[in-house]
Parts: sequence; structure tokens; C-alpha cells
Amino acid sequence: PTLWSTDHVRQWLEWAVKEYGLPDVDILLFQNIDGKELCKMTKDDFQRLTPSYNADILLSHLHYLRETPLPHLTSDDVDKALQNSPRLMHARNTGNAGPAPCPQDK
Repeated sequence: PTLWSTDHVRQWLEWAVKEYGLPDVDILLFQNIDGKELCKMTKDDFQRLTPSYNADILLSHLHYLRETPLPHLTSDDVDKALQNSPRLMHARNTGNAGPAPCPQDK
């Protein structure tokens, strides 16, 4: 996720909103946030942009993506993964499925 563009962040948010039925997520509030900035955000930062429940779900999934060991992927691979992602189990405490893991810094 640290390599995501602002468009990748938007795609991930759109996916998460749909997948988890997250209410009251204004994706436009995230429009200038790329993956590097997203990964620096704290729970308080997320809660300033979306309700607490949504912040918990988004942070949990982001943490899962960052902790999953992955091969080096190109930005084209990231685009394909976000658009056609299979469902995977994500953070233990939610029990929900998540998108295909995306690249991270090694």
C-alpha cells in the first residue's frame, strides 16, 4: 500500500465501502492521499475523515495488507489486483474477506 497512487487509494476505499457496507465514507475526503500518506495515518487521522467503526475496519484491512509478505509487483499488477481482486481472509478480529494483497516496501 505504501506504493499506491491517489487513484489506488480511491479504488481500495471504493472496494472496502462496497465489500463491508461501510456507511458515511466520503471518498472525496481522501482524494489527495496517496499510499505513503495513507500508511502514515493514525486511528485519529482516520476518525477525522470517517466514523469510528469505518476507521477500525479500514485500518484493520490496511494493516493486513501491509503485513502480508508479497513479491515485487508493478503498478500494472496493483491496478489488476484492485480491479479483479479475489476475496481473502483479512485481519483476525473482523472475519471478513479482503482484496488481493498489494505491493509494499520491502
